[in-house]
Amino acid sequence: MTNTSSVPLPFEYLQALQNLAAKTGSNDNKAITFYKLAGRNILFKIEALCRIYKSINDKKIFDPLNDQVKTAEDILGQYDFEVWFAQQFKSTEGSFYDNLSNGLIQFEKKFEVDFTATGFIPANSGMYENISDQLKHVKWPAEREFAEQLTAFMIKKIEKIIKEYEEGTFDLSEPEEGIHELRRKIRWISIYASVANGFIQLKPGPLPHPDLQRYQTEEIIHSPFNELPKKPRGINPIQIQSPHFYALSWMIQELGVIKDRALLNITFEDRIKSYKTEKSEVEKIRKKLDQNKSKLEDDIHYATSIVDDFFKKHLILQRIIRDLQRTHSDA
Repeated sequence: MTNTSSVPLPFEYLQALQNLAAKTGSNDNKAITFYKLAGRNILFKIEALCRIYKSINDKKIFDPLNDQVKTAEDILGQYDFEVWFAQQFKSTEGSFYDNLSNGLIQFEKKFEVDFTATGFIPANSGMYENISDQLKHVKWPAEREFAEQLTAFMIKKIEKIIKEYEEGTFDLSEPEEGIHELRRKIRWISIYASVANGFIQLKPGPLPHPDLQRYQTEEIIHSPFNELPKKPRGINPIQIQSPHFYALSWMIQELGVIKDRALLNITFEDRIKSYKTEKSEVEKIRKKLDQNKSKLEDDIHYATSIVDDFFKKHLILQRIIRDLQRTHSDA
């Protein structure tokens, strides 16, 4: 479908996904090839558009599509975790890594079956054409209307995150339900900006307040995740001050590091029990990986500190809401 408007549509990402599926060939490892070609990144973008459009458009179409995409994305995420977890122990020797490697081989067989069942492989499964046919019936918004709807959508989502924080929804002593869940929520804000086809732009401003300097690292400022698509000609973009968006990216990165370290330890403890690994081997691995209880407690303390600063002291999400509201009122 040819898009004469600048409003972001899912067709381009669906085509990219189908092209990627075609590259998986005729071998027995299509799902693994799809994963290695970074198909999950495209699925995230399609899900982001589904989240936006099911809020502002036709739920009957976008709700089931969102579920379909999320199922595929979750299956890829589970495999991604297993691959990542095994890689953390490549330098170790003994029964633990042997069991881990054998377990990954078995997991890959299940992964191939489960992901194939989603219909995203092979490329000629017919699913891509079915989705495109459904989307052709959608009445897409005009550019100005979309900008207003996207602004309202993002404000609503950010306000919900703030409310959940204030109500204590995120227990940061829990890596999955607390740290990981909070990171997921704020990461979607960044993804929405990346799929908006340039309707959201970062606005360079004066030097940020000294309190915000911790977020303005060279790594964050030059991160590819902060390079948003160029503004389409003739639109009035939604603007977020770059220091505020960088603070968001910094928090996503920091919580990711903490979450990975915590899940590594938790999963390791679970696996040594299921593998019945000898105590001497366990201690050797712990020493090599520099694992200890005090580091986990330090991570929880650090996470609590930076999250409280982010929400209560530096008011980062409130600042982003003000940026969005200012653009909305100036339109």
